Amino acid sequence: MSFQIRPATSDDAPGIRALVERVFATPMPEEEWRWKFERNPDGWRGVVGVHDGRIVGNYTGWGMRFLVDGEPRLLYAVGDVATDPAARGLGGRRGVFRAMAEAFFESVAGDVPFCFGFPGARHHVVSERIVG
Repeated sequence: MSFQIRPATSDDAPGIRALVERVFATPMPEEEWRWKFERNPDGWRGVVGVHDGRIVGNYTGWGMRFLVDGEPRLLYAVGDVATDPAARGLGGRRGVFRAMAEAFFESVAGDVPFCFGFPGARHHVVSERIVG
């Protein structure tokens, strides 16, 4: 059995969309994926957790341009974060969610001044507890 955290690519879209449907019981249509990520003029960035060739985690942000201190800057709105319940024990001591969050933020460090998201109450508590 192999497990890895790696950068997400457009080729991962079907696996990410299937993960979102497994986790949230709501499909993410291909057109929604393309609109939010692939056709976003400011791009997107993400990482996935892969276990035996299957995507079991996703931590992704879509690019947005903001004025920060009067200068146009790229930020990422983090969303559609998901971890397959069956894989939550993977990722070592840190777990899949934390391993993905750390990999994502390491990948954007130096490129963007900050990232943001709009978590629900439950997600906010989990994020604060796991990511800090």
